[in-house]
Amino acid sequence: MFQPGQVTPPATEVRGRPDEFSIPSVALRQMLDHPQIEFMSRLMPDFQPEDQFTPGPNGEMVKLTNWSDVYVLRLPTVQARHGFLQAIQARVGEIVYAEPNGRGEPDETSPNDSHFENQWGLKNEGTAVQGYGTVGADIKATAAWDITTGSSSIKIGIVDNGMQTGHPDFDGRVSGDSSDNGSHGTRVAGVAAAQGNNDLGIAGVAWDVGIINEDYGDASDADIANAVRSAANRGAHVINNSLKLIYSNGAAGRYSTTVRLAFADVYKQNCVAVASMGNQYQNGNPAQYPAAFGQGIITVGATTNTDTKASYSSTGSWIDVAAPGGEGVSYDGIYTTVPSSTYTWTSGTSFAAPIVSGIAALMLSVDSNLYNDDIENLIRQTADDKGDVGFDDLYGAGRVNAHEALQALQSPYVLHHETATGYDSSTSTSYYWMRIIGADGLADNWYRVKRYEVQKQVSYPQTINPVVWGRGVGTDGWAQDSGDSNDPQYRQQFAMGWCDPVPGSVSETGATLKTNVYKVYNTAGQYVGWYPCTRSDVEFAYTVWGEAA
Repeated sequence: MFQPGQVTPPATEVRGRPDEFSIPSVALRQMLDHPQIEFMSRLMPDFQPEDQFTPGPNGEMVKLTNWSDVYVLRLPTVQARHGFLQAIQARVGEIVYAEPNGRGEPDETSPNDSHFENQWGLKNEGTAVQGYGTVGADIKATAAWDITTGSSSIKIGIVDNGMQTGHPDFDGRVSGDSSDNGSHGTRVAGVAAAQGNNDLGIAGVAWDVGIINEDYGDASDADIANAVRSAANRGAHVINNSLKLIYSNGAAGRYSTTVRLAFADVYKQNCVAVASMGNQYQNGNPAQYPAAFGQGIITVGATTNTDTKASYSSTGSWIDVAAPGGEGVSYDGIYTTVPSSTYTWTSGTSFAAPIVSGIAALMLSVDSNLYNDDIENLIRQTADDKGDVGFDDLYGAGRVNAHEALQALQSPYVLHHETATGYDSSTSTSYYWMRIIGADGLADNWYRVKRYEVQKQVSYPQTINPVVWGRGVGTDGWAQDSGDSNDPQYRQQFAMGWCDPVPGSVSETGATLKTNVYKVYNTAGQYVGWYPCTRSDVEFAYTVWGEAA
């Protein structure tokens, strides 16, 4: 990502050799006019500056990432790329960030190419064709379907390696990219949304919703970021991401700012993003991405037909919930759609994630006014606790329960969307350096900042036995920046709204909320203001849910 005005492509073009670009800085031009740089290309060719502003759910304008100055540069060798990256990352006055355009891959275990009775994850009866699993070790899908099987106005975006859009179990409900018969994407889509009650094949969790095929092609960071944003722009309410970012040796655990920015954008657009936790438990158990990005991601581990953690399923504090993912590629696996209009057994957290995507789509089919943070918190609140009592690193809040998630939207439960403005108290840090990207009115760059945690006491509209959570969409404060202040390379802020109750403050009548604002100075030491707003102007958006007391 270049600073604005540092690089301008040739007229009517978005790609070319560096010497074809207008580059005012002599030093930067010399660096880019390198014989090893084969071409430069805008990462999102069709992006226009006005695209960074989009209407929010309440009509307010939301600022997304400005992708106008994000480019992909091609160098032919790893050695050339490594040296170039070191040099260009040092030019902080002209560069916001630079990183390798890495790759991702589907997050699965090996399938075995071999209808509803096989789908123990939806209704487990412990039969032979379900691998003699544990009766009831399922998401209670049949009970959920008594409430809804989904609305055609709700769409799930399948960000994957393509799919067979004409599979008979998708029944003409697929839009987006054309079919390329991607095996992994076809299997993921089947788990989430295969047509039920149609006399053939299997049933997906949300069988009457729309499906958007988002083919990420070669799965470079640029491809994945484009696919994630395209899903939101095509109208996806839920975006499934059964993938992992990998290093050049194929190992999981690589972080990408480019991909993180795409997920920050769709969070601000009130999309629900679901990601597979990973199949790395026996491979060093690294944190993998996008699962470990944090805010704005529902991260899903895998369980077996006996309701235990799958042996491969990664663990860690970033997990939200678990869902059936299978243990093998036979009766104890997940039965789903594959190209050639057929079916197979498979397993992996890749196939646990679309179960949660399906539940999210069912919830939105019941109440389309739910926010992405509502979906995440209600799925967590209604999961069946597994493992240690309460949250744990194996199951998160527990194995998901589709019926209970929908029941949470019915009487006697009530859900209030509330807001509050201003603050009662604040505390601050010392100054430190932080990179800010995507803030309204602030150029993407490094800044010297002081963070202020501001708190506000709020009261509910009725007495309730509550669970309270903040909604980033509608909140003017930000989450605490990611990374370690001792490692400024990773201290960064993506300008995502955030607030949360202060632990121990929630009562039947009110709670204390917290968020963060920053006092900001530029690299020249000049004061540029409070961001995203002053303490007095903070707006807290929060949800109160529970049974009336």
